[in-house]
Amino acid sequence: MRRHRAIASYVLLLLITLQARYVSGLDRNLTPGRSCNSETLRFGSESISYSLEDLKPDTGYEVRVSYPATVPSKVTLQLISRNSVQPVHTHRRQLMDTEKIIFYTDDLATYQGQEHIVEIQAEATGIHRDGPAAKPEYFLYNIGVLAT
Repeated sequence: MRRHRAIASYVLLLLITLQARYVSGLDRNLTPGRSCNSETLRFGSESISYSLEDLKPDTGYEVRVSYPATVPSKVTLQLISRNSVQPVHTHRRQLMDTEKIIFYTDDLATYQGQEHIVEIQAEATGIHRDGPAAKPEYFLYNIGVLAT
């Protein structure tokens, strides 16, 4: 009985932590050479935006998202201008467990003369082996930006 209470307490603490991250961290920063690991995103309509910081002029960059292949997912990455809601670059690939966007900065360290953000969305696909009730609610991923 004590073991069940301990497990229930742990699960409750984990859910509260995930909910706090979900509510508080919708706008985050990406810096070349540093990755954000174990990020979470609610499947469905939620998206998370990342500001691109410390970019250098006339440099190529790759924003890469990796995630476990054990949860079938459709991931969309978009490069969006801060001044517009329209994406300037959307990428959806059919590779398993990795998505990326490649772009090049101009002499002002911007893309097409404007500052941009990266937005990620995830949608659960497929059928879970334990049935529809066991389908996960959150998408777990790592994201980073590298100079190419």
